[in-house]
This record gives sequence, C-alpha cells and structure tokens, in this order.
Amino acid sequence: MNKLLLLIITAAAFSCSSPEVQETAATDKEQNPLLVSLTSEQLASVGLETAKPEMNYMSTSIEATGMLDVPPQQAVSVMALFGGYVKSTDMLQGKQVKKGDVLCVMQDPSYIQLQQEYLDIKSQLEFLQADFARQKQLASEQVSSQKTFQQAKAQYESAKAKLNGIKAQLLMLNVPLNSLDAGTISPTVSIISPINGYITEMKINLGTYVQPQDLLFRIIDPEHLHAELQVFEKDIPYISKNQKVHIRLVNEQKVRTAHVYLINKEISAERTVRVHCHLDSEDQSLIPGTYLHAQVFNEAQQNYTLPESAVVSYNGRQYVFAATGNKSAYEMIAVNLLLTKDKKCAINPVDTSKRYVTQGAYDLLGKVNNKSDD
Repeated sequence: MNKLLLLIITAAAFSCSSPEVQETAATDKEQNPLLVSLTSEQLASVGLETAKPEMNYMSTSIEATGMLDVPPQQAVSVMALFGGYVKSTDMLQGKQVKKGDVLCVMQDPSYIQLQQEYLDIKSQLEFLQADFARQKQLASEQVSSQKTFQQAKAQYESAKAKLNGIKAQLLMLNVPLNSLDAGTISPTVSIISPINGYITEMKINLGTYVQPQDLLFRIIDPEHLHAELQVFEKDIPYISKNQKVHIRLVNEQKVRTAHVYLINKEISAERTVRVHCHLDSEDQSLIPGTYLHAQVFNEAQQNYTLPESAVVSYNGRQYVFAATGNKSAYEMIAVNLLLTKDKKCAINPVDTSKRYVTQGAYDLLGKVNNKSDD
C-alpha cells in the first residue's frame, strides 16, 4: 500500500513539472529571437564579410515635375487700342523681333479724324492763349471785368487739356507728332514691338478689321526663362531658397543646373506648391512650355553608413546583423533607414565599435525565417 502511494505521488509531481520546463524553454526562445548562430560548415558556405560603419556626407533629393516658363514682364500681348484695318505685315509665328520693330501697319478714317482734331485745337489754342494773356493784362489794369478774364482763362485751359488728351492718344497710336505739327497727316499707324523676343501667336491677316482691345500678337522674350516646378505638399518642408536643382527636359538627355529662387505660399487643389527656379546658364534656344523633370537636392549632412547589402527588410522593418563575441553568432538589430544613395545606407542607431555583416546578410535572414517556420 505504501509503495503504491509513493508511486502515485511521484507520477503527479512529474506531470506537474514537465509543462513548466517546456514553458521556460519557450520563454528563453522568445527573449532571444534575434540571435542567429551558424555552424562552422554554414560559415564556410555563406562567406560572411563584416565592416565597421563609415562616416559619409550624404544628401537627399526630392523629385518634381514642371515646365519652362517666362516671367510676366517677358511675355507681352500686343493689342489694338483703336479699331482699324490691317494694311500690311511681314510677321510670322516664330520670327524674332526687336523692341521698336513694326509688327503691322493699320489704317482707318478715324486716325485721320483724330489728327485733324489735334491740328484744329492746336490752332485754336494759339488764339485762346493770346486772348487769355490780353484779358489778364486788361484785368490787372482794371480795364476789363474779372468775369471776362475768367471766361478767357477757362476756354484756354479747356482747350489745352483737350489738346493734351488727343496728343496722348496719338502717341499711343505711334503717330509722329513732329510730322503732324508740320501739317502732315498720316492715314496709317504702325503697331510697334514693345520688347525683344519671338512671336508666338499671330491673330491677324491682311484686311482684317481689328476691334479695340483685340489681340494682335503675343511676344515672348526667352532670355530669362525659368523652371516652374510642382512640388508635393509633403516635400515642401525640405525645400529652401538657393537649393541646387538638376533639370532634364523631356526632349533631351542633357542635365541642366538651376537653383530655387521663390517658393509659393499657396497649395493647389492637387496638393502641390509652385517652386520658381532660375537656370544657372540661360539658353535662348529653349522653348517656354517645355515639360521637365527635376531633382531638388538638400544640403549634404554627415551620417554613419553601411553598404546597401548590409540592410535587410523583415516584417516591415529594416535590420542589420552585428557580430558578437562569439564568431559564429550574429545579433539582428532593428534600425531606421534615413536615406539611400550610391549603394550606401545611412542608418541609426549605430554602434561604431561593432562590426556589421556587409555580405551574407540575406543568408542570415533566411535562417531567421527558418526559425520562425519551426
């Protein structure tokens, strides 16, 4: 009876202790899931290489798209300020013009009428000026009434203002006043180019009747072309004035350099911000409206780096393997990947006293995956 009781107690004690030992073993495994050990044969087959992290200057770049554009003052719309018929023009789209060149010649009876009115008022003004001076003298001598003097003054001042108004209109029409003052009336007026540039639009032909404010020509001066970039809202905090920019037009492989000049303060409906960049080297052969791809470079900063082959991805995070005191054991450490450039990765945190696996990291990761499957 005593032997039977002892046997039952022993069996009960064994059944209670066995699960406890298994649970402890499992806990130890969970507490060290990132330590990878290799046999000597595995080490020889994998061919691991290790190195310490290096300090390097690295800069990030922001990708953007955009187009070439010109400042508003370099793009001019030439309009007809007065109605008239197009008598002659030798302009074509794409033709280069200089400031002061005649774009077209227009004619209309209203031009003649305006010049006649100018000459009439001018002749009247000479009489009114003389009368005003005479009445002023008579009023000072109390020979004439103040009322007569005031009437003469008002007539003179009114005619003078009207003449100046007509003169301003004639100047807008580019009528040569020297010839007109000499009595020569011109039946035509010339439309003059206000800037140097190229004609990009032409809305007229011979015989066209142009209404006031109608567009005749559009002229663009490409001397001060700039790059207008569309930068996503999330990237704007990393953009600052004078940053270096690389630009490549869609129709060429050449890389052009520029720098950030202005950053708009408004976000578009597409959640982008316009960034105005000046080209470092101007090229008048470029065409406004050309699409481009750009890289905006941030200022280079010092970072500890490892080769790109040292960083592996596992469960949505990045890891590196560090050598331990045991030559056959490597510790898998989670890191933050700051940036990657030229096959180098800037990471943190980093222990500069440790050596990290630079060749064979994915082989070690394969062993971690095999552990997880087990």
